[in-house]
Amino acid sequence: MNMTITEISQFTIALISLIVSFFTYKVAKNSLNVSKNALALTKEISDISQRCIIYPVDISFPNGRGCLTFENNGVGLAFNIKVFMYVRDTQDINNDFVKKKASGPRVINPNSKQNYIIEQEGIALSLERETPLSIFWETLSGAKYEAQWVWSQDPYGDVDFSLLEEKKLN
Repeated sequence: MNMTITEISQFTIALISLIVSFFTYKVAKNSLNVSKNALALTKEISDISQRCIIYPVDISFPNGRGCLTFENNGVGLAFNIKVFMYVRDTQDINNDFVKKKASGPRVINPNSKQNYIIEQEGIALSLERETPLSIFWETLSGAKYEAQWVWSQDPYGDVDFSLLEEKKLN
């Protein structure tokens, strides 16, 4: 097989082009990975900058209704708030907990408190030694959270809220 100089130079140029395109592909792929990581980091920074720290601070029973007070000590606005309390029906105390939605404001501003009322329509509430509570909220960054708490009261009447779990839903 006798190759002319023209064929050798064309083969060499084709080989160099193949090598250059391979390296270009690798660089582009690495750039895409860096961009994905930067985007994830930007989203995380956005979530942190809008973070809400929401926790229950009080429970009371004015006019026979349960009143839960939650506080937001975070820097972000919490909205689309949904609060639930799990109680038992005194007519059938051996049944499972009933999930009761609390009514109240849909927003908790940073460094403020809001009250949520549990209505007792059609059900007599029985609170257990440990009564579960849950709260759902969203932040301005689009993150959605759920926190589950347990309310308990010792024999002396001292109230305690224990965080079971807080998780990001998206």
